[in-house]
Amino acid sequence: MTYAGTSKTCINPTFHCEMAGFIAREGYYEGIHDDLWMKSVVLQEDDSKLILLSLDIIGLEGITINKIKDSLTHHFGVDSDSVMISTTHTHAGPATLENANLGYVSQEYINYIVKKATECVNLALLDLEEVELRYGKGICREVGKNRREVTGMTDPEVLVLSVYKANHNELKTVVVNYACHPTVLGPDNVQLSADFPYYLYQAIERIYEDPNVLFINGAAGNINVGHHAHDSINGKSFNKRTFTEAKRHGYTLAGEVVKVIEQSESIHDFSILYKQMKMSITFTVNDMVQSINNELKSLKHIDKNKLKLGQQKMIQLKEKWSSIWLNNTNEDHQIHYSLSVGRIGPILFVTLPGEFFVELGLLVKQAFPQHPVLIFGYTNGSLGYVADQSSYIHGGYEIEEAYQAYGFPLPIPIGTGEAIIKNAVSVLKTIIRD
Repeated sequence: MTYAGTSKTCINPTFHCEMAGFIAREGYYEGIHDDLWMKSVVLQEDDSKLILLSLDIIGLEGITINKIKDSLTHHFGVDSDSVMISTTHTHAGPATLENANLGYVSQEYINYIVKKATECVNLALLDLEEVELRYGKGICREVGKNRREVTGMTDPEVLVLSVYKANHNELKTVVVNYACHPTVLGPDNVQLSADFPYYLYQAIERIYEDPNVLFINGAAGNINVGHHAHDSINGKSFNKRTFTEAKRHGYTLAGEVVKVIEQSESIHDFSILYKQMKMSITFTVNDMVQSINNELKSLKHIDKNKLKLGQQKMIQLKEKWSSIWLNNTNEDHQIHYSLSVGRIGPILFVTLPGEFFVELGLLVKQAFPQHPVLIFGYTNGSLGYVADQSSYIHGGYEIEEAYQAYGFPLPIPIGTGEAIIKNAVSVLKTIIRD
């Protein structure tokens, strides 16, 4: 028997707070364009459960992920390894990355998120009922673009998991997996919004009588709707970064999702298997000292008065970063993280803790051409940007600067992404054999 339960709860902050995602944006949010949601799906087969949470926020660090998992284990006795906490990565939500330099994070709001996660999963568990699972794949090339290279690689695959009530043709839940930054809206926007996923939710809910729709981002580190990362910092024209454009992209993706739902296949041999892997990255003292000295040297020759707001704030961030790490170079620094792999019937999945480049997500899919593969980006933690080896040659914001915004002493070492994917693929192969 296959069971599923689902729920959602609004997670709008109840007080004015800083927004995350754009260094060129100042001040607090000034209104709510559309509600931010936390959504949950619980899948159960015999005694095995898999719990998926999706939040319309920019991200969550490991410390908050662990608080949520500990709460769920305490209240419901669930295996913490079975919990996948994913964020859509909207840049029109509150600051939530506690150790990053991406806006002031309210501990009150973090505690609120932990409480809401417990409530949301509880409601999903109470909603458990017999269901039919279906899946399908489609292609959407019109939304996700490579933001580093006009002709660069993307992952146009749209993978959809549909949950129907048993013995009814009533759609209960839809999980949409697609790789693209929800950054249609730019730093000039000061309203809370899920960005284009809001319009995706809206369209599917209207067509199918209000199912719970989850957007799970993929390996979207270098994928957005077509603008460069520095456009936001440098104050480039935002005439294409409007709610009208967000609506167009959300509806475009929704159109493909509907086609996939209508042609989806039933999952008859349903089983749940998963495994969590814990890893770490070490930054050495010598490398950190050299990086800080190089940064301090470069900052001496910059005239801030000639810079635009975003550029000025980027320099301030670099100065803050240098000051913090200058006082923390007495020993090597480690980042601990985890990722999970598993299967839901014939569907394989991998969780990636951060902004993994699309090339890395595609490596997983290429390793399993006979299986549909869900790539859960921005899930169970945040390593910031993790690029493939070839991208290090070209440098750029994601590799040379963003690690400072994420609060790390150095960029993620070259080859880390491939090593993570190699481990994930290896464990997935053992799960397939089981």
